[in-house]
Amino acid sequence: MIQFRIPMLPEPKQGDRSCIVRGPGGRQFIHHYTPSKVKKNADALYLFACQYRPSTPFKGPVWLSLTFRYPWRKKDSRKVRALNERPKDTKPDWDNLCKQVCDVLQRAGYFRDDV
Repeated sequence: MIQFRIPMLPEPKQGDRSCIVRGPGGRQFIHHYTPSKVKKNADALYLFACQYRPSTPFKGPVWLSLTFRYPWRKKDSRKVRALNERPKDTKPDWDNLCKQVCDVLQRAGYFRDDV
């Protein structure tokens, strides 16, 4: 079993962004891209995860348990903070956060892609 804490806030990996670009000869096409903020976060997470990667990638089913902790919001009262944990009910949503972490772990060599 491998356990580690990531001391950073993950940037959610959402679907690729798109924009219309004018190419050579004036033709327009759709350009898909990933925002640089998301790329930088994935690169930092990759460097951190590489420290803990196994010598050989895991084979078969993998159990992954993720917990994301965010700083308290300014509007959270002392009573809420005393509970020590609260569910996150604002963006980013869970699946986009997990997608970023899973893609980085796969890229770092923890497991192979499920092709």
